[in-house]
Amino acid sequence: MEKKKNPESTPKPHRSMNKKVIVLTVVLVVIIGGIFYFSQQKPQEASAPAPQETVPTTDEQAIRNLISQFGDKMKTISLLAPKNELIKSIEDNYGPYISPELLAGWRMHPEWAPGRLTSSPWPSRIKILLLERQDNGSYEAQGKIMEMTSVEEAGGGEIDSGQYAALKIRKQNDKWIITGFTKAVPQQQ
Repeated sequence: MEKKKNPESTPKPHRSMNKKVIVLTVVLVVIIGGIFYFSQQKPQEASAPAPQETVPTTDEQAIRNLISQFGDKMKTISLLAPKNELIKSIEDNYGPYISPELLAGWRMHPEWAPGRLTSSPWPSRIKILLLERQDNGSYEAQGKIMEMTSVEEAGGGEIDSGQYAALKIRKQNDKWIITGFTKAVPQQQ
């Protein structure tokens, strides 16, 4: 009588071990091929450097940021609010950006401060047109007050308000602040 072999008792090759060897071999081939490929590449010749734009100095960038942050607050100031609310709003919103002297002037004459006169359009920002360093180290900026309505807010874009702003900026206690602000509508010719 012949003994039947039990199929479960015969040793089977380790399938998981074979898969690991195959995967490891493929990975090694890819790595070696990549090394060979990149070692055969010629280094590209350095191209002429791109023309550099005028990069603002650290002070100029800080001033541009100051004007941007200040301009962003204009929409929060309702110039038609009762005087005591308007003064509080000016102090809270513009206080970190302006000199104590300018703040004192706007407390006495809050109508001189920039802000919103209607619910729509409202001032959205100050577009800087010119930024000049003065001999004494202060800066003067000229900009255009841009406006927005819900249409522009939803779809992008802005409206030219026709109003311009002149700002004086100086460094005080290692911080740039706005010391003067004048808004004007250009004369029609």
